[in-house]
Amino acid sequence: MLELLASWDRAEAKAAAGKRAIAAALEERLAPRIVAGRRGRVEVKGLAACEIAMRLGISQQRAGVLVGEGLLFNGVLADVGLALSDGLIDAGKAGSFASVLGDQETAVAFAVMDTVLPVAPGKTHAQLEKALQAELVRVDPLAAAKRFERAMRLRRLEQVQLRPDGMASI
Repeated sequence: MLELLASWDRAEAKAAAGKRAIAAALEERLAPRIVAGRRGRVEVKGLAACEIAMRLGISQQRAGVLVGEGLLFNGVLADVGLALSDGLIDAGKAGSFASVLGDQETAVAFAVMDTVLPVAPGKTHAQLEKALQAELVRVDPLAAAKRFERAMRLRRLEQVQLRPDGMASI
């Protein structure tokens, strides 16, 4: 049963890779845009994201992330896209690569990918995120201070959300 579960996990990863590839192709067909990191997410706003959101019944932000990740996996993060389509990593792990490396210089992204991607299948999502961040600092220590300043500017506290069970979340 574990092997059956693992094979479904690989199939799910292949489907996730396909979704991102098609989302990127739709974006390039409708209106080419530059992929930009935003609050730790790779997101592309545009006509494709709007249409994908309507068709799939998801938020425009989530659709924009699909497009952004697809563009990255067709470009600088092609090795991550291949690992996703081969079922070696899941969509969450691929998304971690995209959010950490999406706005990095190409040489830095390649250096981090070369080190972390081979060990990514054996790591949990949290472990992978830590490994990516640590390797990013090791590869490009001079830019770490700039990333810290940027992260400080993007931090925020949102309004308290009341939950149906009488609890609240921030």
